[in-house]
Amino acid sequence: MPSATFRSVSGDPAQRDPLFPSRRAFIVQFTRDASSDTPPQCSGRVEHVVSGRSLRFEKPEELWSFMREVMADIPMPEGADNIARTQSAPSKG
Repeated sequence: MPSATFRSVSGDPAQRDPLFPSRRAFIVQFTRDASSDTPPQCSGRVEHVVSGRSLRFEKPEELWSFMREVMADIPMPEGADNIARTQSAPSKG
């Protein structure tokens, strides 16, 4: 059985957060009209696994906007914002 992947969100190894926490999980189902002569559309349905919030989307911008909105509403574990800020900061060079 594979082991779970964790990362420490603080200096204390006892306080660990999974690398892929369920509070950040989404199910995305794409649809496509195969009989259409137009290029395929990026449309479908997205659902946040933990809250059950969902949206039908017709373009990628709607999908990403919904995911950003849901992620902004999710409380992060203490110290996680510092890790995310450090990991996403552009390197100087």
